[in-house]
Amino acid sequence: MALLPGSRPSELRRILPALVGAAKLLVDARPGLQLVVPVAPTVAREAVAHAFAEAGLSPVLVDGRAPEVVGASDAAVVASGTATLEAGLMERPFVVVYGVSWLTWLVGRMLVRVAHVALVNLLAGRRVVPELLQRDMTPARIAAEVQRVWDDGPAQQAQLEGLREVKALLGAPGAAGRAADAVLGLL
Repeated sequence: MALLPGSRPSELRRILPALVGAAKLLVDARPGLQLVVPVAPTVAREAVAHAFAEAGLSPVLVDGRAPEVVGASDAAVVASGTATLEAGLMERPFVVVYGVSWLTWLVGRMLVRVAHVALVNLLAGRRVVPELLQRDMTPARIAAEVQRVWDDGPAQQAQLEGLREVKALLGAPGAAGRAADAVLGLL
């Protein structure tokens, strides 16, 4: 299972405790579960290791390489951002989490009116992946949503189908090249 806590120290402070708690619940429910955490170069690897060690967990920490980690996983928990689009394109069951300061959340809610925050949900125009934001980002809720989409069944199939639709919306590989060719054609 891949756990992506974000790439900024502030994200780590707000998101990592909930991820560690959820990981503990999932490891208890699934003995032998291997946890893999890609650690961004912008966060302290020691802080990540310490948070898991305090919970009695020993994940594999990987320097960067988030796309590879998600691609090799059976399921993931991903901090909202570009990593959610990468996870979606890999068609892995996953849950999106995010938390900011209450003031940032309040200002953001007043200025931005969107139904979703995850890029795959925004592109789909509907909820394809669960989003657990702010107070909803609890270990129990994260673990429950992961279990729901991880286990083969209607929830997982619906999510994977939605991810395939998003992938189709974005077009075949090589979109950047096609865009460049179109620009050159206009010039």
